[in-house]
Amino acid sequence: MTIQEVGNSFFCNELEQLVDKKPYMAFVIMSSILEFIGKCYSKRPDFQKTGYSKNDYYDAINKLDSLEKYRVFNYPPDNNGQAPNNNYLYTHLRCGMLHAFLPDGDIILAPSENDLSKKIVGARELYTDLQKAWEEIKQNAKIASSINGNLALNVAGELSGSTSTNVVEIVDEQNSKKS
Repeated sequence: MTIQEVGNSFFCNELEQLVDKKPYMAFVIMSSILEFIGKCYSKRPDFQKTGYSKNDYYDAINKLDSLEKYRVFNYPPDNNGQAPNNNYLYTHLRCGMLHAFLPDGDIILAPSENDLSKKIVGARELYTDLQKAWEEIKQNAKIASSINGNLALNVAGELSGSTSTNVVEIVDEQNSKKS
């Protein structure tokens, strides 16, 4: 699968059901999706290279129009043009949910709508905004060529039998090094 195919698969019926029925669990996945979108925006060929996650998250929020409302959580760059340790959603949502399975700080998670003035992030609204951000990414010609260029994911064998989703492409072990 290409990076675009992987990204497209995130916005599937299963994730939408999770947002509606188990919003807390959905925040874990959506926190990662926001970072993935930032990595696509950066057009860096190696998504696994360490040290870029925070910047990728910050850039997605600060440079994609569809995520503009979340900029209230970020402070402007300092006098040298550097973004200080100011990415609230990265620190308190993404890191909290992915490292400890608990949000950090005073962020409040809700099942539906945001009230960002009270630091409330709603699962349904975040999901909708991430869908819009993904569409915005795909509409950018430079980014689209980057995310469509290479095979990004191979899996040998089935991951979970009949419950596997369309997130992975099943390949046999002999062909797992497609390029």
